Amino acid sequence: MPIFLSGSASQQEVQNVFDRLGIVLGLEGFKLALPVILFDNGSVFKDPESIEFDEYGDMRSRVFFCEAYKSWQKAKIEKDHEFIRYIHPKGKSFNKLNQRDITRMASHINSIARASLGGKTPLELADMLLPKGFLDALELQSIPHDEFFLKPQLPVISLVTLSSHLHYEFNIDKRS
Repeated sequence: MPIFLSGSASQQEVQNVFDRLGIVLGLEGFKLALPVILFDNGSVFKDPESIEFDEYGDMRSRVFFCEAYKSWQKAKIEKDHEFIRYIHPKGKSFNKLNQRDITRMASHINSIARASLGGKTPLELADMLLPKGFLDALELQSIPHDEFFLKPQLPVISLVTLSSHLHYEFNIDKRS
C-alpha cells in the first residue's frame, strides 16, 4: 500500500495523486498495477471518472465504493490504518511530515508479514505480482524484519524523492 501526503483533503488533491502515479507508471503500468481502486464514500472521492480516466480520456482503472459503516468490505486497509496510528497517533498533526517521511512509514508497514498473505509481506507479494519497477517507482523499500519499527519515533532513513522518478522507464512485463 503506497501512502501519499496531500496538501488538502480535496477531490483535486486525490486526482493529482493518481495523475502523478499515471506519469510514473505510464498508462499500461497503471492498468496492470491498479486495475481496480476501492474507495470509501468520503467527499474527496466523489469524482471517480477523474481517477478512472487519464487526461486523454483513456481508461486506466475502475473505481468502486464501499458501503457506509461496512469496514469489513476493506478490512485489509483498516489494518494498515491501525499501523499508521501506531507510528502517527490520532490527533498528531501531519504538517511537519513530508512525502519522504510518509513513504518511509509505508515501507515499514508493508514490511510486516501477514497471515492473510500466506506469511508474506505486502512488498514481497507486490514484487512477485506487479510489473517490474513498480516498487522502485513508488520508492517503497523492504525493511528487514529485525529493523521495522511501528512506533511514533520511527527512525530517519534516507530515501530518494518521488519526483526523481517522474521519467522512470517502467517495464510492464510481469515477473515470472
